[in-house]
Parts: sequence; C-alpha cells; structure tokens
Amino acid sequence: MAFIPVADKATVSGRVRLTEIPAAELAVTVHHGAISELDQTYGALGTFVAEQEIGVRGPIRENYVVSSSDASPEPTYHTEVCWPVFRTRGDRI
Repeated sequence: MAFIPVADKATVSGRVRLTEIPAAELAVTVHHGAISELDQTYGALGTFVAEQEIGVRGPIRENYVVSSSDASPEPTYHTEVCWPVFRTRGDRI
C-alpha cells in the first residue's frame, strides 16, 4: 500500500481507494541508499523491535524524504522506515 497524506477528503478513481492510517507510536530509522538495499534497513529495525519485544500489529510505513530524482543522478533514497510499537515508558526517548 502506498500513501500520500492529504489535508481534506480526496477524490479517487480507478483502483485507488481512500484509507485512513491511524496514529501510532513508531520506532523509526532512516535508509540512505539504493532502494534495492532497503531490505537491510527493514531487517535492522525489525531485529531491534523484536529484541526489545515492543512490536504491535499495524502497517509498517515508509516516508520518502528524498527520492532519487530529488537527490542526484545516482539511485539514492532517504526513506524513513516506521515500525509500530507500544510505549514502554512515559517519557520519550
């Protein structure tokens, strides 16, 4: 599922459908590099979440901060990988 944030209700057509992604507590890491290596970033974050035993059900999110067309002629991406977790303490870390 790909998403584009919108401020108001959007008009959709074809295979596109509107879905609300609920707010969530997230463990976040940033991938810098080729999209073909994004799985390594997922693996590192998934390992951290599993080792801390903080994972919860919900969609994993990707926020594309900079795409290859914005960054340079090289296939470089800056992508936030956001994994849903539950808060284990009251203050933010």
